[in-house]
Amino acid sequence: MGQVIGYVLMAVVALGVIASVLWLIIKALRNRRYARESASWPNVLGRIISSRVVSSTIEGASTMTTNYHPEIKYTYEVGGKVYAGERISFGLLITDLNPANAAVSKYPAGSEVKVTYDPSNPSVAVLEPGKP
Repeated sequence: MGQVIGYVLMAVVALGVIASVLWLIIKALRNRRYARESASWPNVLGRIISSRVVSSTIEGASTMTTNYHPEIKYTYEVGGKVYAGERISFGLLITDLNPANAAVSKYPAGSEVKVTYDPSNPSVAVLEPGKP
């Protein structure tokens, strides 16, 4: 009986891992499609509301790793409605301090910025269109 429970638990864990990998693949493919499509989307002027580097520390079995990413918040208006966004580019993943600082320097709080948005869903926006 105990061995059967062990096999069932292993199967459940394996299915969870497979589902997670499939979700990541689907998300990556969707981001690639958005990146490609965003190159032809319209844009409007927006404003950077906040810009900072956020860190998170992950503790492994024998090491601790600190990841950094830029948190850029902006607003923009389409058709009289104000939207808020945080996406720099589709698929952008910065985990090192220097690139995160560079992104924050590029988009300082209070500055005007070109925001590119999906005309069929203006809540989907990006600062750097066309980048996967």
